[in-house]
Amino acid sequence: MKKNNKTLFMKKPRILLIFLFLLFLIVDSYNTSAQTSGTLNFSVKITEPTGGYNNKLVLAIWLEDSATGNFIKTKMRYAQDRVQYLNVWIAKSGQNVVDAITGATTAPGTFSIIWNATNVSGTVVPDGKYKVWIQISDQNTSGPTKYCTFLKGPVPISGLAYPNSGNFTNMVLSWTPSAISTNNLTTVDNPLSVYPNPAHEKVNIYFSLKNDKPATVAVYDIKGQLVKYIIKNTLADTGLNTLVWDGTNENNTKVPKGTYFIKVMCSEYEKIVKVVLL
Repeated sequence: MKKNNKTLFMKKPRILLIFLFLLFLIVDSYNTSAQTSGTLNFSVKITEPTGGYNNKLVLAIWLEDSATGNFIKTKMRYAQDRVQYLNVWIAKSGQNVVDAITGATTAPGTFSIIWNATNVSGTVVPDGKYKVWIQISDQNTSGPTKYCTFLKGPVPISGLAYPNSGNFTNMVLSWTPSAISTNNLTTVDNPLSVYPNPAHEKVNIYFSLKNDKPATVAVYDIKGQLVKYIIKNTLADTGLNTLVWDGTNENNTKVPKGTYFIKVMCSEYEKIVKVVLL
């Protein structure tokens, strides 16, 4: 009898360890399979390295899974005859430009992208760490690259600023998870909505598109005067897009309480919705 009790006592820690290991696997599997939908906004100011293309650049901005290094989606690619000098982008993407804004060489300046958390197949990617990659060149050789890492998940990221790096400055990223069922946000007849309304500090802006296209979202006061551009002529994704207005003007100063109007302008429609700041 004593021998049996001793054997059982020795087995209990082993059983407990096995149970904890299985529990860890279940929790880990749940965490890695979560697929939070939402909208990423990223902007960067790019200066020309040498002036070799006479105030023009070839440029690519794309997303990559940080853990695996797998390519997710290209959001912007400006290059034609000199596309070969975007060698890092080519190696990672195979020149895939699904959902990307494309064109010939472009002038230096500020570039903005919107990403709806999907890959080239239109599937929302698992939560985890991702990278926004940038590569440029203005001469007949491969140019500099830069990436910014962020955590995609249920926790929002607001105005995350990255240190300046060479020709890449003013890099700012925001991630807005979709906290409400998308079925209750927009419809065909009403593709624009805001939440909450009235609002105390921040307003979530939801707008839907039938196809990828440039869009402008702006805030106006009750006199019809421009308060702030949330995005300006920025390529937005098919389906639901989410933005955040933090209650500030173009100078990032808090605006007075009162009534404001949020307007979405694109080739599909122009819509205005009233919002009240308390």
